[in-house]
Amino acid sequence: MLALQPETPPRFGFRPSEQRLLLTALQGGTDEEVAGTLGISLSAVKKTWRSIYDRVTANSPGLIPGQVSEELTPERGKEKKQRLLAYVREHPEELRPSVI
Repeated sequence: MLALQPETPPRFGFRPSEQRLLLTALQGGTDEEVAGTLGISLSAVKKTWRSIYDRVTANSPGLIPGQVSEELTPERGKEKKQRLLAYVREHPEELRPSVI
């Protein structure tokens, strides 16, 4: 008899706008390019990233090391983003619509 594995539920429950940003960011490109692709402003992209980081930090504090203020060098932000995108690549269930 074949045992079916239950589908892994999303851990973070990203909002649809957050999922769109993550999907677009997974394809590569700068925040400016992501904004152009999504047809939104750069400030909207940055606001969405902050929302994503807040959600991840609240649900899994150790996932993104160095959760610190945005006043640090751009490389620090780049590291955070790369770590988060690597997690999403390994956990595609995070991009499934949440069932409420």
